[in-house]
Amino acid sequence: MFDPVEFYQFAGQLYQQKSEREVENRIIISRAYYSAFLCARHFSKISNSSGSIHKEVIDYFEKKPNKNIFNQLKQLKDLRQKADYDLNSAILSRQAGKSLKLAGHILKKLNYLS
Repeated sequence: MFDPVEFYQFAGQLYQQKSEREVENRIIISRAYYSAFLCARHFSKISNSSGSIHKEVIDYFEKKPNKNIFNQLKQLKDLRQKADYDLNSAILSRQAGKSLKLAGHILKKLNYLS
């Protein structure tokens, strides 16, 4: 079974190489998001595979007393959508770093990272 935390670790290794290549920044953002999203999905026990799964998982955390995970997942998803679909915007290293930071916070709060 694949551990989605490996996406986060791989993205972190790529980020540490300090490349300014936009393709790498886009990959980092995408992998950071999917690491956090997949762990959040597992935590929430939402198992459908519909097109609305991302919204369902994020909305699950909106109903929790501490909405930090909800807010961080939303920010991370917005960054991922921009990185994956907005080909006219430059994706910078600082955005990749922000994605890693957000994903790291989520993974720690869900006890996937110590």
